[in-house]
Amino acid sequence: MCLDILKDQWSRAVRLKTALPSVQALLSAPELRDPQDALVARQTFIDTARSWTENFARVSSLGVEEKMKRLVEMGFADDLVRSSLAAIGGDEG
Repeated sequence: MCLDILKDQWSRAVRLKTALPSVQALLSAPELRDPQDALVARQTFIDTARSWTENFARVSSLGVEEKMKRLVEMGFADDLVRSSLAAIGGDEG
C-alpha cells in the first residue's frame, strides 16, 4: 500500500485513528494511474497497448494528400513532408 504516512512520513504522532481514514480513503477511491494491484496494472497495460496499436501501428488507408495534410497539421513543413513521402513511396508508417 503506497501511503506516505505508512512509509516515509511515519511518526509516533500518527495514531491508528488518524491512519485508518487515510487507508479507507485509498481503498474506496483507488488511483488507476498508479495501481497497487498487479491484476489492475496488467489490465491497464493491455488496454493501453491495444489502444496504441489501434491508433498508431495500423497500416494507413489514407491517400498521399490526406497523409500530407495530417503531417502538416502535426507541425511538419509542407515541402519536407512532400519530399519525405516521395522518398518512401507515400507510406508514412
